[in-house]
Amino acid sequence: MRPRTMKAAPPPGIFATVCTPDVTLDAVRREFPVAGPVDLSAPRADLRGAEQANVLLTVGRIGASRDAMARLPNLSMICCCGSGFEGVDLPAARDRGIVVAHCPDANASAVAEFAICLLSACVRQLPALHRFVADGNWRVARPIPFPRGRGIAGARVGIVGLGAIGRRIAARLVAMEAQVGYTALRAKPESGLTFFSTALDLAHWADHLVVACRADEHNRGLVGRDVIGAIGPAGALVNIARGSLVDEAALAGALAERRLGWAGLDVFADEPNVGEALRRLPNVILTPHVAAETLEAQQAVARMALENVRSHVAGMPVPYPVRPGAERSPN
Repeated sequence: MRPRTMKAAPPPGIFATVCTPDVTLDAVRREFPVAGPVDLSAPRADLRGAEQANVLLTVGRIGASRDAMARLPNLSMICCCGSGFEGVDLPAARDRGIVVAHCPDANASAVAEFAICLLSACVRQLPALHRFVADGNWRVARPIPFPRGRGIAGARVGIVGLGAIGRRIAARLVAMEAQVGYTALRAKPESGLTFFSTALDLAHWADHLVVACRADEHNRGLVGRDVIGAIGPAGALVNIARGSLVDEAALAGALAERRLGWAGLDVFADEPNVGEALRRLPNVILTPHVAAETLEAQQAVARMALENVRSHVAGMPVPYPVRPGAERSPN
């Protein structure tokens, strides 16, 4: 009797969303077949051709809804290409036994650098100074008609969230001779920084506020009217975390009425849509969610995502799982 030939297992299918970083896609494509990308944020997105996919590559703000998972019957892992995973329906993934992985800390230094850039640009009024020179006003205006603001050295800067990004922001601020305080779900005495139990208490203490915590269903609108008002007319608010954390209507109103001096925003509640109330203001700096977009950061994300995919396909535990109970971030 002839020996029975084992049928080779089909190669794993990888499915990508539209916002999956190109560096990550290129790295994964070199080893695995990849379908997509498709906009999973669109209602009833067209998932034809992805029915056999068992791995989904996505990003935190898009994630994967319960409906999307239901339409991918072979799905066994979701990998968020970045630290965030707020768009993934974690209970739905648990119900299906789907592994959820991410790429923690891969872009933390890049985002921290960008937060400092935004804060410095706000505090020193760089956009207004640029316009002053570009419009030819320097030749005719003496003295230069801008009040001298406070520098970062000696200023009190509050950080909302002291996770991987928040810690790196704090380290850079300390090096710039700022006084640094923070709020988080728990005190972290090992940081050596001043802890405040609420964002409002932190804002009352701080000259400037930087939002750096992970977004979840518990902290939507965390930085609302009261917190924004407590920063004051000489202060700046920087958000490099998620747009859902800040009440954008309250922020626009405070900036327009000069109850808040400046804002530097890299993230928004309804990306890529940014309301006119913010876009028309002269005292706000707007950037298109690019804080993590350095070559080094994206190479690190690609490496970690590929490690997750390789391990899962090989039947091994993923090296960077989203832990049970992660719906509420500890930072």
